[in-house]
Amino acid sequence: GLGSIFSIYDDADSERLMTLVARELDLDPKKFPPRVLLNKVSDLKNELVGPREFAASAADNPFDQDLLPSPPGATAALLRSLIAPMRARVALTTVLLLLQQAAVQVGPLLVAYAIDRAVPAVRDHRYGPLIAVGAGYLLCALLSGGLQVAFVRPSARVSQDVLLDLRGRICRHAQALSIDFHERYTSGRLISRSTTDVESLRELMEDGLQELVTVVLSFVYISAMLLWLDLGLGAVAVGSFIPLYFLIRLYQRRAGRGFRARSTANAAVIVKFVGARNG
Repeated sequence: GLGSIFSIYDDADSERLMTLVARELDLDPKKFPPRVLLNKVSDLKNELVGPREFAASAADNPFDQDLLPSPPGATAALLRSLIAPMRARVALTTVLLLLQQAAVQVGPLLVAYAIDRAVPAVRDHRYGPLIAVGAGYLLCALLSGGLQVAFVRPSARVSQDVLLDLRGRICRHAQALSIDFHERYTSGRLISRSTTDVESLRELMEDGLQELVTVVLSFVYISAMLLWLDLGLGAVAVGSFIPLYFLIRLYQRRAGRGFRARSTANAAVIVKFVGARNG
């Protein structure tokens, strides 16, 4: 039989004991709530996994570290497959953006012409060049605004269709995965990847992508204009792109690490929240 010191713990007793153990191990109760720890211990007990086996597996388990490998070039292949059904619309939005930026960059050329030619002509009582510059500048402004409106509509449709297709693929892929995967890769991480990461992609496609393309096109147009107006000044502007490129690459690597860390932290929060709710 059992000794006199044997006792059966209910849920409240178990939670108090786990709280004492977590405090003894100096674990942050916000990061490691007792209910989450109890759920994990219960899962390991049901799987007949002992402390040593769990410690050995957790150290190199990519599921626990949220570091699942992906094939080389998988991101580019996914992007091509998402854009492939709408190549015509992507080409149309690209042409509209190029024309819109061309209309924007014509403005400084008209201002330069006005300073060099139109204003001196006014002194000779010839107002035609200045009127032509004003009309041309107004036409460029109207054209730029119209092209911007024409660009926003198809680009918004493309981004929404891409995100809808991506969400559908995530859902179908998650349903096709094995039960073993879902037992190892918790639902909280899956929810985080299918919501917060896709939301970040949506923000990029709505605002960031257009701004990035606009900056690149502006640099190209301005460099071409400077080379045409002043070869030496244009060469300096083009040469400045070399250090700028390395700075962009440095920022890209650091931003990528920060984004992955943020996504992993969001996934961990959702995992603990779901575990606490289930507990």
